[in-house]
Amino acid sequence: MAIPFGIIITILCLTGALLVFETEIQQITNPKRFYVNEVKENPIPLNELIPMVQKQLPDSVSVSSVTFPAQPNRTYRMGMSGMGRTSVVVNPYTGEVVDTVTPYAKGEFFSAVRRLHRWFLYPMQRDKINWGKMLTGTSTLIFVFILITGIIIWLPKTITTLKRRTRIKTGAGRFRFWYDMHLVGGMYMAIILLTMALTGLTWSFDWYHTGFYKLFGVEITQGHSQPQPKPNQVQASSGKPSGERGERGGRAEKSPDYVIWTNIYHQLAESNSGYKTISLQNGSATVSTAKAGNTRASDKYVFDSRTGEITEIQLYKDNPKSSKMRGWIYSIHVGSWGGIFTRILYLVACLVGVTLPLSGYYIYIRKHRKKKA
Repeated sequence: MAIPFGIIITILCLTGALLVFETEIQQITNPKRFYVNEVKENPIPLNELIPMVQKQLPDSVSVSSVTFPAQPNRTYRMGMSGMGRTSVVVNPYTGEVVDTVTPYAKGEFFSAVRRLHRWFLYPMQRDKINWGKMLTGTSTLIFVFILITGIIIWLPKTITTLKRRTRIKTGAGRFRFWYDMHLVGGMYMAIILLTMALTGLTWSFDWYHTGFYKLFGVEITQGHSQPQPKPNQVQASSGKPSGERGERGGRAEKSPDYVIWTNIYHQLAESNSGYKTISLQNGSATVSTAKAGNTRASDKYVFDSRTGEITEIQLYKDNPKSSKMRGWIYSIHVGSWGGIFTRILYLVACLVGVTLPLSGYYIYIRKHRKKKA
């Protein structure tokens, strides 16, 4: 019974290790998705750039959003209406569409890694039980139990025992090495592994998600519904521009004024020094301000699509507690909350997590053989 769950735990830790530095690996293996070959004095204005991009796309889709990076040597990301969550990567100095990005797309290595990590490659279908998610969630629950009981068993009764249980002997044979790796290595990384497991479970079970939030004083109904922002604050965007949703009642909506988008971008960039990205849609904008801590922290703005006047502002510090908590859970789960140091620490913890079930099997088999002998 424990053997298949141990294998799944190993796979979850291995995929987690790969995902810790996913962006950096992709920047090395697929640099055109992130960087331009030549930085010119100024990028092409949006009112010229977007029509250039549109000519390279099917007639059935149109640009619905633009994400501007802070660095001048980075590409733009443009969302497409009629293409779900798919976006195109654009060189802002030439107008060339250099890549297409679809979350969880089949055929891409890291998409497969994410699907394996979250759903064990089981296809995600709305309003249906995802047995892959249930499998990874159940395995994670078992891992939590193993980690907690392992900590209890490890706790030494004397100083002499403490010294023995915090060192890995490398010259006492293979069995002793793997025994110490399992006992000592697991103990060193147990708290980090436990943190990743406990936060990861919020995506596996609604009952756990609700209880986890309630533990931190946030009431939330099952189904992950969120409280509405306070009056006079920016409403979260639904993924399509508020002023342009194709045809509505047989009448085509007016196209966005991209000159106004450009002005809004410059206005927000000047007033938010140190921003990470600025994303624009027709009538709304999001400024990612995250560095360390909650790496999903952002401020939201609503602007008049005709005049370019900013009419509403919802700052991150004024967000509902549940909204902040979602970002914190993600940042703590992936290790980004403390910058490069915590990400390296999480990588090491994941690699140790990979070895724990394997070394546990090895120790069990060796001891079982000795008993038979």
